[in-house]
Amino acid sequence: MSRKPLIIIHPDTKEELTVEQAAKLVGITPGAMRRRLSDPSWDLKKTLTQKGDWSRSKNAKSRVKPAFVTTVMVPESLINGCVPNTVVKEKLFTVEKLTPVQLEAGATKQVRIALTEEERDRLHWLMLDSKLPSLTAAIIALLTKTP
Repeated sequence: MSRKPLIIIHPDTKEELTVEQAAKLVGITPGAMRRRLSDPSWDLKKTLTQKGDWSRSKNAKSRVKPAFVTTVMVPESLINGCVPNTVVKEKLFTVEKLTPVQLEAGATKQVRIALTEEERDRLHWLMLDSKLPSLTAAIIALLTKTP
């Protein structure tokens, strides 16, 4: 049993397009186009007539990838409703010296820290200057540091 090819009619030009042609026009893969066609919240007309770079895959490729990504177990008391990655990035260039922190046993949460090369170098310098044993210890010290 063969399937009939799905035909999409372009809203402006009224030409008939296959899924592959429509996907190429929009800038995504045919598989992604089929998935999006089955999504009721996705607006095909808007997508086909929209100008500019809207594709998530293209945006992801242009984004600068972090040079350093680590996962740290942090006490929940340090998070207090904030985003740990943002706090670390903000404090990196305002703090001159870090003090070692002794953590009590308690509930912890796993957080992901992603830094650029410059931020990672600054964290490494702070760790060495403060004589901390690891980058994880430096990250936790940054999170506990009050501005």
